[in-house]
Amino acid sequence: MKHLYLLTCLVIASMSFGQVAPGDGAFSTFHVKAENPTEYANFLKENSQILGNQNPVAAGTCITKAGSRYTGEMFVWQAFNSMEEAMENSNAYDPYSAPFALKQMRTPLYSSFWKPLKSFNIRPKSFERVNRVIIQPENLVEYIQLATTFEKELQKSNPGFVMGIFQPLGGGSEEAVANQYMVRGLTDTAGEHGKFADEFFAGNASWAGMYQKLISLGTIIDDSYDECEILYSAE
Repeated sequence: MKHLYLLTCLVIASMSFGQVAPGDGAFSTFHVKAENPTEYANFLKENSQILGNQNPVAAGTCITKAGSRYTGEMFVWQAFNSMEEAMENSNAYDPYSAPFALKQMRTPLYSSFWKPLKSFNIRPKSFERVNRVIIQPENLVEYIQLATTFEKELQKSNPGFVMGIFQPLGGGSEEAVANQYMVRGLTDTAGEHGKFADEFFAGNASWAGMYQKLISLGTIIDDSYDECEILYSAE
């Protein structure tokens, strides 16, 4: 039944992209509960060859700073040129055979693959608002189109703003909620997200109506902020 559900999700998604082309590439994530997320990220930064074992284009970490679902929430991410590469290279590294020092720093929880549903650019460091959103199939194309327009509007005042929409594949019970997608809004600093909030609540945001429309097209079931960083690059 689970395989049938995932296949159905893929078919629905492919049918929905008649007017919207999905983004390039793919991601994988390895979610853990860290004793000290910063210490864990620093260990990986100092031993970045560990992140290169699966031949990603880039890899890094995201640490939840607000809205965490559990203490020590964070994940290791890897970016690939395609979903084929992401899945093909997934067996190149066994996280349960990690160095002893690294295993002592975290408790593995689950992993997932992710397909971007619109163009998405990562940067060396970012502060990201993260929503898990239920979007009904009949609203998906409009949601992606509006998110793309919303992204361009915010880029007028913050050129570095990027918005991503991702469909999980193989995320287990943590991510296999019907019609659930991950939506991420990236800025370079936490303060830039705060500035957006100030503009909205002061009534000075030109994009406020667009944002409210976007919210109306889905149901937010999880809201948090992550601090992310690239720790490995193939270039």
